[in-house]
Amino acid sequence: MAVAEGTESDGTAAFVGEQITVEGQTLQDVVVANSTGVEPGQIGIGVEATEIDGLWYVTDMSLSFG
Repeated sequence: MAVAEGTESDGTAAFVGEQITVEGQTLQDVVVANSTGVEPGQIGIGVEATEIDGLWYVTDMSLSFG
C-alpha cells in the first residue's frame, strides 16, 4: 500500500480514495471493482490518519454514495 501526500494539520492527515494505492490500483478502483452495481464516480472515499507516538494510524474513514 502506498499513500500520496495528504493534507496535514496538527498531527492528522486527510486523503481521498484516489491518493491510496493497493497493488497498483487506487483504493477507489478496488472498492468499485468489488462492489455490485457501483460505477466509477458514484462513490467517495475519505481516510484520516493520526500520528501517535511517531507512528501513523488510520483513525477515521468515510464512504459516500451518489
